[in-house]
Amino acid sequence: MLFDVKFHDARTGFACASGVSASSEGDALILATGDGGRSWQPVWRSGRKLENCWKVHWPSRKVGYATVQTYDETPDRTRVVIKTTDGGKSWHELPLARIDKLQQFGIGFANEQLGWVGTNQGGFETRDGGRTWRTIEFGRLVNKIRVLRVPGGGQRLFAIGSEVHRLDLP
Repeated sequence: MLFDVKFHDARTGFACASGVSASSEGDALILATGDGGRSWQPVWRSGRKLENCWKVHWPSRKVGYATVQTYDETPDRTRVVIKTTDGGKSWHELPLARIDKLQQFGIGFANEQLGWVGTNQGGFETRDGGRTWRTIEFGRLVNKIRVLRVPGGGQRLFAIGSEVHRLDLP
């Protein structure tokens, strides 16, 4: 199953996926291509069942983040996002929260440090590149996060889920 795709140029791209089509058997997976999508290779895999890689965002060519959505309802399980700092060659997990039944959806960053994750239970924000996260009022089920530059400086964030949220950044 494929959920999201991002190409840096005509040849280099990444896809968020699940290792198999059955959600009860799949593990989260990042695929990469260097030939415009003719072939794809796995570059990261969670190795845990009941997961998929839902959305990916690249604040720069070297730094990228992706949400790992889980359907595992084991109590007190740590939910994670993944991060690359070498252009997608390697990825590592960052703890997001330990909240029962939390499912991650959208992810977006204003720069390499400041970013947000939408979930079925609200939003999370990081100001240190994903090392720490805090809950924020963001609405529920945020699946898409877009950060735009505004004329005169600053940025504007739009997040959509069960409603539309707008945040103006300096």
